[in-house]
Amino acid sequence: MDEEMSFPNPVLRTDLPVKRRRWPRVLAAGGILFILCIAFLPQLLHTRIGRRILRAKLESKYNAEITMGDFSTSWFGGTTATQFWVKTPDGRIIGFNTLKSDLSLGKLLRG
Repeated sequence: MDEEMSFPNPVLRTDLPVKRRRWPRVLAAGGILFILCIAFLPQLLHTRIGRRILRAKLESKYNAEITMGDFSTSWFGGTTATQFWVKTPDGRIIGFNTLKSDLSLGKLLRG
């Protein structure tokens, strides 16, 4: 009787739930979120948070204080910045009331 108790049940149970892998769904959701962020990047840069991020990036790159009123761009159209002022550490101020360019966001990102 002890021998019967020590052996596992040889019958394969198919009624138990099968554990599915979660990482393909998480990876797909992350990829879709990344593509949406790239697609809506011009709209994100037009918001207050986007302008702050852009200003911080420019300030760290040029080591100057930057003031920017409005910024608009698109993937295929031009770029416009209003009230764009750069104050260098030695006190010089360089700026534009309106800066318009035919460069699109894609061309700006590629250099």
